Amino acid sequence: ALAACTTQPTSPAQTVYAIQGTYATALTVAVAYKSLPPCSQPASPVLCSDATIVAKVQKADDVAYPALQSAQNIVRSPGAGANVQTAIFAATQAVSAFEAITKTLTVK
Repeated sequence: ALAACTTQPTSPAQTVYAIQGTYATALTVAVAYKSLPPCSQPASPVLCSDATIVAKVQKADDVAYPALQSAQNIVRSPGAGANVQTAIFAATQAVSAFEAITKTLTVK
């Protein structure tokens, strides 16, 4: 029932805003994961953060955030033309990759 309340973005700016929401959700999970105790402790806690996974998450964020920022800047520029769709596509792909990694993390 809740899904029926959502609407599809109708403008490039709305699309980027939706991507930003996805990014914010993924970033929240990434930050929560990174704040867990390290798994390398002598008595590894049940919930912990693996340094290798933290590095992968950081790399994905290092791609997603600039792509999102670029898309935000382009949709705010009148006459950006075809660059708008290219920027939105790049941001969508980068944020989706970031989100996919964070969906595999256990933080609680």
